[in-house]
Amino acid sequence: MTFSSDSAWLAAGTSNGIVYIYQMPDGNLLYSLDGQSNPIEKLVFSQDGAHLLVGTQYELWIWTMGDRRLNKETTI
Repeated sequence: MTFSSDSAWLAAGTSNGIVYIYQMPDGNLLYSLDGQSNPIEKLVFSQDGAHLLVGTQYELWIWTMGDRRLNKETTI
């Protein structure tokens, strides 16, 4: 789990590759980001909160937060 730098969002990753985004402080689920095929191992928000880096054992994904669009995928 990780918070955005302004603590407005909380991202939580699951073992089945789904990332849940919650609005804080009320904890309402805003949306889920799926498409990863492996357990989520790392979550990092960009400093401005506009992007979320999602890491699995084999993949790195960058999500654009405003529109839930996959910005870039890199497989490692």
